[in-house]
Amino acid sequence: MPFVAVPNSAQSLDGTRDYIRENMNILRNTIGRNHVDVNDANYGKHNFSEYIDQSTNTPVIVAGECAVYGRAAGGLTQLTFTPDGNNNVYQLTRAIPNPPTNFALANGWSFLPGGLFIQWGSVNSPGSGPSTVTFPTPFTNPPFSIQITPRNDGSHSAFTYYIDGSPNNISFKYRGSTSGSDTLYWVAIGI
Repeated sequence: MPFVAVPNSAQSLDGTRDYIRENMNILRNTIGRNHVDVNDANYGKHNFSEYIDQSTNTPVIVAGECAVYGRAAGGLTQLTFTPDGNNNVYQLTRAIPNPPTNFALANGWSFLPGGLFIQWGSVNSPGSGPSTVTFPTPFTNPPFSIQITPRNDGSHSAFTYYIDGSPNNISFKYRGSTSGSDTLYWVAIGI
C-alpha cells in the first residue's frame, strides 16, 4: 500500500500531522502482518515466516519465529537455523578452532550446511604393512565413510588397499597388498 502523502518542504508540521499519522499506521499494519506488535515486550520478532515456493511461485507460511543465528556449543559459535516455533534447531556449520585459511591444502577439511564434515589428504604408503592416517581435525564421531585411492607410479602391476579395522574420530588404519611404496589419496566424511 503506498503512502498517503509525503509532506513537501513548504508545508508546516501542523498541516501534515494527519498525513504523518496515516503513514505511520500504514507502516505499523504492514510490518505488523508477521511481526509482534511494537507495544509488546517481544517486539521486532516474527509471528511467522513467509517464503516463496520457487516451483509454484506461491507463498508458504511457516508458523512461529524463524531465525539464523550463532549458537554457542562447546565454547565455539556455530551458525544455526530454526525454521519454526517448535524449537527445531538445524546446525548449518561446524565451528572448529583455528580453521585453515587455505582450503587447497594437501591435507585439509571443509564443512557443508547441515554439519556434514569432509576431510582429505595424501600419504606415502609403506607398502604391505599397516599404517595410520591422522585427520587434520578430529571428527565429532568416527567418520561414516573413508575412501582411499592409490596412485600407481608405474612400478606396480596390481595393488589393493583397504581400511584396517574401525576408524575413530581422530584417525584410521589401512593396509596394502603391494611391497612397494605408493601415494594414497584419501577422503573421509562424517560430522
